[in-house]
Amino acid sequence: MIIEELKRTAVEIREDVVEMLVGAGSGHSAGSMGVVDVLTALYFGEVLSYKVNEPEWMERDRLMLSAGHLAPA
Repeated sequence: MIIEELKRTAVEIREDVVEMLVGAGSGHSAGSMGVVDVLTALYFGEVLSYKVNEPEWMERDRLMLSAGHLAPA
């Protein structure tokens, strides 16, 4: 994915986060908005190794986020 595509994907994810928070009637937007670029690069920039259709694939990378406020992202 090229940089412009990654930027568009990040914008779409931010829009989804806002829709989810509005739909839920609560939540924290700042952390999610701030981490979207990192997650977009990792997942859509082909940094992390994973297979969407094989969640139990043993060779997959694992990402651990400790901040619960980032969950909407």
